[in-house]
Order: sequence, then structure tokens, then C-alpha cells
Amino acid sequence: MLNETKICKKCGIEKPIDQFRLRVEHRIKNGDCYYRVGTCKECEKKAAKEYHNQIKDTEGFKEKKRQYAMNRYWRRRDELILKQREARKTKRHKENRKAYIQKNKDKIYLQEVVTKKRYHEKNRDALTDVYIINLFLSNGKPHPTPLQIEIKRSEILIQRIKKITKNHKIGKTKKCSKCGQVKDLSEFYLRKGKSGNILRSSICKYCNSKNCANYREKQKNNGKKNIERTFV
Repeated sequence: MLNETKICKKCGIEKPIDQFRLRVEHRIKNGDCYYRVGTCKECEKKAAKEYHNQIKDTEGFKEKKRQYAMNRYWRRRDELILKQREARKTKRHKENRKAYIQKNKDKIYLQEVVTKKRYHEKNRDALTDVYIINLFLSNGKPHPTPLQIEIKRSEILIQRIKKITKNHKIGKTKKCSKCGQVKDLSEFYLRKGKSGNILRSSICKYCNSKNCANYREKQKNNGKKNIERTFV
């Protein structure tokens, strides 16, 4: 058996018998039949690779691959989540996370500023019923009716529009006193002056976030409680 050879039907080369895959035939009535296929393992690999290169860019193959990956994930979802939780507790993961944050500090802070700014602009007028009800209850008033909620929502929106049109000058720019760049007025936070007027801060939002980050880092190094980062 060890010295047996067979000729491949595709490449025509005579090779040892162990270079041909073993196949089981279940259609035999008296039992399973084992036999060797006609093409060698190397030719089968080449044919499979060529077939994969032909269909890998088709939409049907991509959809089938996505569906397979999704089914595989949901079958092992609980196992993967538990594995990820255990990995986060390891000392190596914590050290790598600290090193990444230290290396990409400016990038992370900029992403947070941009993300919060986009969320604020997208959900600025999203005054939910729960928010309006809490305003009434916090002022000692009874639970509002649906009509009162709509009236209060309209009043708040009108006040916001008046504030924006009063304090925001379209097309105006301002120079940041820290980085020296000339930016649009929307890149500067609003603040209340000594006389009660609404003014723009002297440093831009990005520089302000960096100052807050440096202050938190200094407080952390001094052993004090880390202050939560907030954005307007």
C-alpha cells in the first residue's frame, strides 16, 4: 500500500497514493465504499484557487460570505463576548490601552470634540416629552398636559432661534489667541461677559479642549480626583 502510485487525470504525473484525497461513497447498498479521487491534492488546490478568483468579486459570493460570517458570529456570540471581557481584565490589555491613549492623545480628544459637536448639531432641536415634563416638575409645577408640552417646546425653540440670530454673525471670523488661526465664529464658545452680554471666548473650541485635557492630566498626576470632561 505504501508503494502504490496513481496517475493524476489533470496533470498526468504519477504520484504516491497518499497524494490523492480519500472519498467515501454512501450510495453502496452493502456499506460505505472508500476510494481515491482521480486528481491529486495539488491540482485540486489550484482549481479551487482559480475558481475562487473568478467568483470573489461577484455580488452573490460577497453576500454569501457576509451571511456566513454573521451566522458564525451569532452561533458563538456568548462565547466571544465572554472571551472579550476576560481579555479586557488582563494586565497586558490595560497596558496597551494606556500606551495607545498616551500616544494618540490629541487625535482622541479631537475625535471626541467633533463627535459631540455633530451630535449637538443633529439633536439640538430634539426636545423630547420627558425633557419638557422634567422642566415642569423641577419648577414645582404639576404634570403637564400634551397641549402644554407642545406649547413649552415651541417657546424653547423660539428662544433658541432668537439667541442664535442675535449672537451669531454670519460670515464673521475671529483669531484664536492660543493657536493663532483665523476661524469662523462658530468655532468659539459663547460666554457671559461682566455686563451680562453674550460674548465669544478668546480661544477656539479645540484649544479649549486641549487645555481641559492638560488640566485633568495635571490633576491626575497630583493625586486629585479626575474631573469629568464636559462640552458646551
